[in-house]
Amino acid sequence: MTYSFTLLISRPDVDEESAANRLYASGCGDGLFSVSSGRYSIDFDREADSLVEAVDTATRDVESAGIGSKVLSVMSPGCLACITEDGSV
Repeated sequence: MTYSFTLLISRPDVDEESAANRLYASGCGDGLFSVSSGRYSIDFDREADSLVEAVDTATRDVESAGIGSKVLSVMSPGCLACITEDGSV
């Protein structure tokens, strides 16, 4: 099944073009990296057995991309709240 969600990430340590290229190379080809008003996000349409698996694999891909970013929160169209890094809603 395909799951759509957005990861809000911390500011990368590299320029935006390098971040986009590294994210793609690390397995985030199913995501769209964007910056708006100083907020960095990646919109994903990811194939997985569950939303949890989709978010987990995307988080690993982002944090292993070598851009210095951490996932700050997750937003999904089907959820009424977002989940933050510390697990709070």
